[in-house]
Amino acid sequence: MPDSELSVYFVVSATVLVLTGVLYYLKPKVFIFFLNDLNPLLVVSVLAVAGYLLLGALRPYGFMFYRDRDNAEPIKFILMAVVLVMMMIMVDVTVHLPEDINIGPPYSLMYYPVFGYVVEVLFHLAPASILIFSLKNITSLNNNIIGVALLMVALTEPVFQLGLGFSSQVPGWAAVYVGVHIFLINVMQLYLFARFDFVSMYVFRLVYYLFWHIIWGYLRLGLLF
Repeated sequence: MPDSELSVYFVVSATVLVLTGVLYYLKPKVFIFFLNDLNPLLVVSVLAVAGYLLLGALRPYGFMFYRDRDNAEPIKFILMAVVLVMMMIMVDVTVHLPEDINIGPPYSLMYYPVFGYVVEVLFHLAPASILIFSLKNITSLNNNIIGVALLMVALTEPVFQLGLGFSSQVPGWAAVYVGVHIFLINVMQLYLFARFDFVSMYVFRLVYYLFWHIIWGYLRLGLLF
């Protein structure tokens, strides 16, 4: 990883680690649902190292953490996150998703950047690396093969989330929609990763989290419950 790219990686990872430490000091219980009894500082530190190694392994296939560019082309794709949030809000208003699906402010401002970073490494970098290297051993890699691999990676998060039991708390059609919705989020993110960089993929998730989990997550408690 070039020095300029490494510097950006260090800043992003260090910021996430600081947010983790502050939140763990202020309200350690917020990490229990996702990490159980694991120390979040240790988890984020390990994932930061793992992320660096995984990005290095994916680099020969065109994946980068950050690309220097003079245009704002990724922004028009990232703004699609807002459209997806509006669609999800309409579903929420219709069926009233579970009340406790969000972390409330002010902790949400620290929790979701950390959570998003963890998700990107666990649900994107790790499975993408494993799948691409597995395919490398059985076929010659090209853009089409890598594209199919990324579509398979995009299934990881929706399968995980629906497997947590969320689908049993809402009508069947809503559970199907949520699954497809999360899949589309992941497809768009992985497209950004392949075309641009990890930072664009991560920012997409942060924008989605800002409007869905943080802003709407706060407003829905007074409007729907």
